[in-house]
Amino acid sequence: MIFKNRNKKDYSFQKDAIKNLIRDFSASPRGKFLLVLPTGAGKTITAIETIENLYRKGFFNNKKVLWVVHTLALRKQVDDVLHSDQKYEGFDVLNKNIKNIIDIRMKKEASDVLEGNSSDYALLVIDEAHHSAADGYYSFFQYDKAVLGLTATPSRTDEKEMSFDKISYSISFRDLEEKKVILIPNFIKRNTNKEINITSLSFNDLELDKFNTSGRNSFIAENILSLKRKYDLKKVIVFVGNNEHVKSLYKACAVINEARGCPFKHIGYIFGGNQNEENINNEDYLKKHKQKKDSLLINCRILNEGYDDPNIDAVVMATPTNSMLYYTQCVGRVVRSNENEAKKAYVIEFEDRLPNVLYKIDNQWLYADISDYLEPKVVDLKIWDDLDLKKQIENFFEQSNIKIQNNALIQFNNLKIDEIHSLMFFNAMPDDSEISLWRLLILTSQNKEKYMRIFNIISNNMQKFIEINNADHVLFNVLKIDRDDEFFSNKNFRESFIFSLQKAYKQKSAKKEVDRLIYFIVSKRKANWLIKIWRFFLKIFINNK
Repeated sequence: MIFKNRNKKDYSFQKDAIKNLIRDFSASPRGKFLLVLPTGAGKTITAIETIENLYRKGFFNNKKVLWVVHTLALRKQVDDVLHSDQKYEGFDVLNKNIKNIIDIRMKKEASDVLEGNSSDYALLVIDEAHHSAADGYYSFFQYDKAVLGLTATPSRTDEKEMSFDKISYSISFRDLEEKKVILIPNFIKRNTNKEINITSLSFNDLELDKFNTSGRNSFIAENILSLKRKYDLKKVIVFVGNNEHVKSLYKACAVINEARGCPFKHIGYIFGGNQNEENINNEDYLKKHKQKKDSLLINCRILNEGYDDPNIDAVVMATPTNSMLYYTQCVGRVVRSNENEAKKAYVIEFEDRLPNVLYKIDNQWLYADISDYLEPKVVDLKIWDDLDLKKQIENFFEQSNIKIQNNALIQFNNLKIDEIHSLMFFNAMPDDSEISLWRLLILTSQNKEKYMRIFNIISNNMQKFIEINNADHVLFNVLKIDRDDEFFSNKNFRESFIFSLQKAYKQKSAKKEVDRLIYFIVSKRKANWLIKIWRFFLKIFINNK
């Protein structure tokens, strides 16, 4: 008997992604397609292998690829993979011709190159494509070129719709965990018990200085050192809101670390402008840091993109953020698995009392695949079978005093777990209504991309849709949904859907808790044979009652 190695990483999804991209570019050689792979899933190598496959099919016809990045760290990351002699799992060493046709440029430089020599290029790659919603990337979509966008975070686009035709392939954090490619971190919260009167968490806001106090910094430093001992942490990176806070927290950590006998062998800091405690080039500094086995490194907006070190076992959010995009990037630094099968990952979050800031990030949104902009409630359901699925949702609704609309109840009773990816319940009843009837949108592996795209685009662009009381116009004319769609062909359903999102936006704008959107993430528990037998007989017993 041959036993499967359960600890072996399964990268087969990368070949599925390449297959989808080849299919889409073959059907539409000037198409604009998006590849969504969470941090740690290998976006860069998957994109390069896609290019190699297109090259073999004659897609480029003696033309090149312009790979657009917005940071030097990303540029180096792509260049390192492109020129590595490493044989990545499932792929051969790259064809040397591929290295010659990929031209990696910073955004401004890439724009200038296209302006003068656009005919040299057949494909544009937009790295970290969530930035493409910003005005600075608009020009890249005006050329009659194929575009491949790479992102780990498709659901938030700076509240603007990305200019891509479709998502060619996506996979979730949860799926990657099951494939042993990434680790789902353990989330640890520490309350500072400090009230901070701040109205904005924007990185450009001077109010972030209010988080930089000696007492708070000492509290954070003490807790990091305690958690290092408790969880045997080796490499920790800390994210704060501005450069001055980086230096202040560095000093606090260095003092307490020394007082405790130097549990961390290295305490350092880094931020923009080649600023670090060694006064060397940041690129050289990070090379040295990767070689360290035991380190605490404090940074501001340097390590959230383009820095990959699988030995990082903890991320510390020392300053809160209301950017899910940034939060996802930071958490992404710790999810990479390594050769150590016992490795665990931790996200340590320091919380303050913020009476004037309503928005609080729910780490469940990391795995939800939908936009958090309207702040839906996300519930993670781990299910044994169909019976357990219905029971858990019924219990949730009973505890929340929620009633389901009749048609939704019929859909709910017919649910089969093997067909379900997630469930979205929404409520469009007036605020003063004593009735609370919820409708249900069922997302399956076949339709999830379509319906998540609908939800995300409307959510992120609600400023445009808030006063439009014509659901047909939004869904059929703007989003081009088929009029015979399984769900939206029903007039009451589509009007309730749009009005639910509009009412959620009004609640959010009024700084009230959003209570109109509930998103259930459904995943099946893995059971041994004893549990399967017990569940089987339980189901028979209940059905015969």
